Amino acid sequence: MIKAIILDLDGTVGYTMPQLHKAMNEMLRFYHYPEHTVEELYQWVNLHARAWIEGCLPSGLSEDQITECHKRYNSFYGKCYLDTEYYPGVEDLLHKWVSEGYPICMMSNKAHNHVVGLAKKLSRIKAIPNDPDDDTNFGPVGIFARAWGVSDRFPPKPQPDAALAIAAELGVKPQEVAFVGDSEVDVNTARNADMIQISVTWGYRSRAFHEQMGVVNLADTPAELDTYIHQL
Repeated sequence: MIKAIILDLDGTVGYTMPQLHKAMNEMLRFYHYPEHTVEELYQWVNLHARAWIEGCLPSGLSEDQITECHKRYNSFYGKCYLDTEYYPGVEDLLHKWVSEGYPICMMSNKAHNHVVGLAKKLSRIKAIPNDPDDDTNFGPVGIFARAWGVSDRFPPKPQPDAALAIAAELGVKPQEVAFVGDSEVDVNTARNADMIQISVTWGYRSRAFHEQMGVVNLADTPAELDTYIHQL
């Protein structure tokens, strides 16, 4: 029986690609590097923040150059990330779960402060771009019992540490948690944490991609996702 739900952000809860694409190409343009189409960005989008940056950059750059690009990207993304909106039907579904007593959490490979800021925005409460308080907020945020991104506390997905810590803080067993995402990173996180794995197909990976990974619980719509939560 599912007692808590952890959701990926990019491609699962929110359609983040317009902002990711804008900030990435602004950074690449700043350094006179080749820009990318949305389709090209899909291959790197679910990786942790530094790997996302490194994948989009030309090969052969030094670690210092990658770090500089990462900082520049964050400055551009910090100006637009709060423009992100829900996928159709997801906001109503999350509120339904909250009304039913499910703790819902959001866990992403984005920078932690951006995840907290988006948790506020998506909860329809005031969010300030790059609010310093968001760097240290690891408690409830709006409708989310937890909203965690990449920080010094835990390694990024697909390592299970953060997911297991969330389960422990909520007082539930890993086997009682549904881990919902749209990519191989989320599939492997759920498997590594021994959680109930559910993939959605409206995000950044196709149904065929998930089927090739051996995913059984595949939701094409928020309504189908809701059915899984109540039946698994």
